[in-house]
Amino acid sequence: MSGPATDAVSGRVALFGATGFIGPHLVRRLRLQDAEVAVLARPTSDTRAIESLGATTIRGDVTDAAAVRRAIEGADVVYYAAVARGREVSCNYQVNVVGLEIAIRAAIDARVRRFVHCGSAGVVGYQSNRPVLENDRPTPDTDYRRTKLMAEYLVHRYDDRIPIVTARLSSVYGPGSRKLLGVTRDVLSGRVTAFGPGRRFCHFTHIDDIVDGLLLCAVHPAAPGATYHIAAEPIPTLRGIYDAIAAALGVPFRWRSLPGGTLAAQAARLLTWLGRPVGLESQRLQMIKFFTWPRAYDSTRARQELGYYSRVNIQDGMKQLVDWYRDAGLLEAPYAEAKQHA
Repeated sequence: MSGPATDAVSGRVALFGATGFIGPHLVRRLRLQDAEVAVLARPTSDTRAIESLGATTIRGDVTDAAAVRRAIEGADVVYYAAVARGREVSCNYQVNVVGLEIAIRAAIDARVRRFVHCGSAGVVGYQSNRPVLENDRPTPDTDYRRTKLMAEYLVHRYDDRIPIVTARLSSVYGPGSRKLLGVTRDVLSGRVTAFGPGRRFCHFTHIDDIVDGLLLCAVHPAAPGATYHIAAEPIPTLRGIYDAIAAALGVPFRWRSLPGGTLAAQAARLLTWLGRPVGLESQRLQMIKFFTWPRAYDSTRARQELGYYSRVNIQDGMKQLVDWYRDAGLLEAPYAEAKQHA
């Protein structure tokens, strides 16, 4: 199935954050459109995968103004998708805000045609179980998301000086991502016990659909100055994701629900608020939020203004993901053995 209609991203593209999950997929599509791709990568980053796709690597850090300028020199389009490796507030701020501003200033001087800031739909934080609009009041619930919101405010300060757009990305999955590996292993072993019935939205979008949206943001004339949710439709529920994974694994699946889902969600909100001043968020708290907090993002604006639509449904996407886990040997014993005794 072909993706949304879009003009090719031509010329030279500078990409920050190329060694993460999204980066290689974006590089591959850009190279298929005959774009020249230059990436900025830390001296310690493994760039063999993106270099095998034809990208040129420039070594340096996003907070190194000289290195950033070398990467952007001669670029027509800039993608800023850099992600902090550490969990400290200062690390997130340096990459998500300081590095972003350095790149924007360099792009202005280089007179680039388009700057695409890869934001996070998570800046909206906890909302009711309905799709959130781009102009709804943001309530980010982690330090990472708070600095991503700061980045959006920074972008708007420059949108009269450079054609710049923020693409708020939902949670992304697909071959190469381990984000749902733990969930997949739990389904395989029959260990799933959850809070609530699993009806809440859990907005995951396939990597191919994320890249489609990023390409549109780089070429569509309506994009500059705007913020878009790049997110799948229809929106999957948490139970729907588990069912799709079970179907891809070919195993029977029974949802075991613990009572007190609403109380657990309220407790998680309180603990998040109490932990905010010191940046605390335990794995148990993250688990409760995963099962009880709805996250859904309305992508109507992207559909109406950019012609964006998602093309990979959750069943096909999870089949691709599970197949990749199998091929990579990530579902071998003891997880397969645990299933036999469940």
